[in-house]
Amino acid sequence: MVPCDCDEAPGSFRVVSRFRYGSQLRAAIFSSATRAWQILPWTGEAPAHQLFRRHRLLTGPQVEGRVYWTHARRAYCIVLDTATLQFSSIDLPPHLKGQGHKYRTGQTKDGKLCVVHAMELTISIWLQTTDSGGADQWRLDCVIPLEREILKVAMGSLAQHSSLQEWMILDGIVYLSTSETSGGAIKLCWFLSFCLETRKLEKLFCKTTYNDFYPYIMAWPPSLLGNN
Repeated sequence: MVPCDCDEAPGSFRVVSRFRYGSQLRAAIFSSATRAWQILPWTGEAPAHQLFRRHRLLTGPQVEGRVYWTHARRAYCIVLDTATLQFSSIDLPPHLKGQGHKYRTGQTKDGKLCVVHAMELTISIWLQTTDSGGADQWRLDCVIPLEREILKVAMGSLAQHSSLQEWMILDGIVYLSTSETSGGAIKLCWFLSFCLETRKLEKLFCKTTYNDFYPYIMAWPPSLLGNN
């Protein structure tokens, strides 16, 4: 879901659906204002990269009017500009190759593109910056061990909380969960948030089932608002 065009009715929105056929891509846009779909033509080969049939693109965030899909096995993102409706691609830090399920792309509090990579109980934060020639590049901002903080907030041992699963990065907040290994099976147990700005880790709730989670921010329900 992405914001509406400036000339559409206030409160309206657009839904973007991405399709892939081999190495070709296309997008379909639904407008809540017109209640119609706009089907875009197929692109040529995915910009700057070959999409391999065996590996899928992972759902990614929307940052400053662009939607990002990371490749499950390759260190790059396919990008859709929601204003021009054009596809492009960007490279990610090379060491992320083959680790598509261990990192997430998102945005910092000030709207900059970032990547957070989790390895066991340590996270690495990468920020997209611009070099002296104006080209985008990735800079390793910091590596943060979270072992002590996780054992403190989740109350347990390393045997119970052996690794982290990232879910999403929204407005500078990383949403993740700990994993518990029991009898060879992995059971996710605590859902946490980590602020990229303050470096503060908080416990949100206990997670008792193995299901995917998709955090999002919504307005307070109007029916619960007071008269004033």
